[in-house]
Formats: sequence, C-alpha cells, structure tokens
Amino acid sequence: MFKRNVISELMQWSAKLNRKPLILRGSRQVGKTTLVDSFSENFENYLYLNFEKSPSAMFLFDKEQKIADLLADIFLFCDKERKPGKTLLFIDEIQNSKMAITKLRYFYEAKLPDLYIIAAGSLLETMLNRQISFPVGRVEYLAVRPCVFNEFLSAKDILDAWRGKIAEQIVAQELLALDSRVSNLRNFWVRKKNDSDAEVDFVLQHDDRVIPVEVKSGHNAKLKSLHLFMEEAPHNVAVRVWSKPYSIDEITTQTGKKFNLINLPFYYVGRLEEILQNESVHVFKT
Repeated sequence: MFKRNVISELMQWSAKLNRKPLILRGSRQVGKTTLVDSFSENFENYLYLNFEKSPSAMFLFDKEQKIADLLADIFLFCDKERKPGKTLLFIDEIQNSKMAITKLRYFYEAKLPDLYIIAAGSLLETMLNRQISFPVGRVEYLAVRPCVFNEFLSAKDILDAWRGKIAEQIVAQELLALDSRVSNLRNFWVRKKNDSDAEVDFVLQHDDRVIPVEVKSGHNAKLKSLHLFMEEAPHNVAVRVWSKPYSIDEITTQTGKKFNLINLPFYYVGRLEEILQNESVHVFKT
C-alpha cells in the first residue's frame, strides 16, 4: 500500500482536542477501508466493524448502555484484548444501522480522550440526507478522492503497480478528469450474446464519435472485445492504454475491417483528447 495524501488530514483530525467522529465520504472503490487500515498503525488498539460482512455487529448498538460499556462489548465482539493507549474504532457500511448512526452523537458527548471514531459506507453518497442523516454538530466529514498520479508515483515501483489492480483505476480517474462537468460520467460498453459476450473498459465521446478505450498490456490478438466493438463502430479508431511507448498500429478484425489502434502509455491518458485531436487528420476516416 502506498501512502495516500489524505493521511495527513487524518493525522490533523486525530490531533484535535475536541475532535468529533469522522465520516469518510467518497465514491465506491476509492480506498476508504484500505486508507483507515493503514492509518490504524498509529493506534495501540484497532477495532473494525463491517455491518455488511458481519450484520450481527449491528445488534451491539441496539442496547441502551453507557458508551464505555458499548466499547467493551465491541472489544469482545472483535475478539481483541484491550491494550493501554489509543483506540481507533472504524465502523464500515454504517448506513445499515440507524442506531449506530445515532450513537455517534453519544461517542462525541462521552469525551473519551483515547477513543477515535471513523465511519464510512459504500452507499452513503446516495442515501445521505434522503434516507439517513447524521447528528448535526456532532460529526465531521472528510472527502476521500480517487488516487491521483503523484500518489501512484510515490509507490516503490510504478510499473509494478500498473501491472496490478490499480491500472483501470488510474485510467478511470484520468478520463474523469478530462471533463470538469459534474454530470460527467465514466462509461463502458457491453455486448451480451449467447455465444460471444464482450466488454470494453471505457468509451469516450470525441466529437461525434464514441472511442473505445481498453486497459491492457498484452498483444493485439488478446483484444477480442475491442475487435468486436470496432466491427460495429462507424469509425476506425480505438485506444489501448499500456505501459509501453506510444505507437499506432493498423489492425484487421476477423471480418476484415481495418482500424487504427492508438497505443497510449498510461501516463499520457490525461492528454488523450489532445492526442485524438492531433492525430485526427492521420487516423480518422469517414
């Protein structure tokens, strides 16, 4: 796990004398749980509750009892021995329990100096202020954004990271950043057929064309979904994001259609629109 920039903000929060329970907000899969797991290294005790994976944990919050007693029950539930020092309690998927949300107020009012509370949930952004609400003035919020490129660069070996699970995430966030409109969404393409399902990682609108973008490091022969997309596309340009140098290949599908495959190094994704515009004279055909 490489260091996230937001760790410094968690450190500032933990240093506050009158800190409130912290609600992490952000899209799914931005690394909130991994972030808190890393942050927990600063504490003698780390308690992790996940109301989705362990629904029985929600019953801990249903009883009327003092916060000190509730905390003791949580230690017992997590099968953890309490050590002297600071305790970090992380409640994940908290939106599943209205009682747990209510108890955040009492955690704050208990003023336990060695207890630190963080909560998060994958559905918070869609449910907040409509189906659930947090105690006003008793909690604070921190936005956790997707990884940015300088965070990837802080990894020991960025190419090793690229070959791992973060490849699509890098591309997804760079594509999202191409357009500053709130309504901008990342889109992908799926074809469902009995004999040949296919899925392209991303599609990007460029002028009046929908450009397929695949995140790969293999050879052209492995781009089956991209080939199927291009056989149906009314244009002749596709993009593969990889870790090799920039190049353009002319590819032929099984049905004989020729198209230009722009092989784009992953660190150039943020300039994709510019590249498509500059190459339009050479690669686009009507």
